[in-house]
Amino acid sequence: MGARDALLSDPLSYSYCYCEENASRIALALAEEPKSTDSIYLLFISNPAKSVVIWHQGKSGVALKDAVRMESDLVVWDFHVTVLHRIEEGEVKWHMYDLDSRLSSAAWPVPAHTYLGLSFRSWMQQKIPGHLKP
Repeated sequence: MGARDALLSDPLSYSYCYCEENASRIALALAEEPKSTDSIYLLFISNPAKSVVIWHQGKSGVALKDAVRMESDLVVWDFHVTVLHRIEEGEVKWHMYDLDSRLSSAAWPVPAHTYLGLSFRSWMQQKIPGHLKP
């Protein structure tokens, strides 16, 4: 069992409402794996108003299949921390790790373009009030 699998299978490794702790644990687990030459980044997501809209978060109370109900499929965080992992296996691949995301339950890790596109819904950005944009 790899470090990632061990992290996910241990229910005590998840800290409720402490995304920075969860992201740190993921980054440390990734760094312990044999391919430690990969690049690992902790991403701190916020804005001057400290209120960022992120979709597909576990706290939203809406199942992933109901994602079309945008009015209730979001969470407003004061900040959020995730892990961006760059893997070089012939080609460069970018993955996101976020234990608070419902997207992570469908696939682990989530391709970065999928996570960013669905979590921040670029097509919705013009409809989001400025103080809620990342």
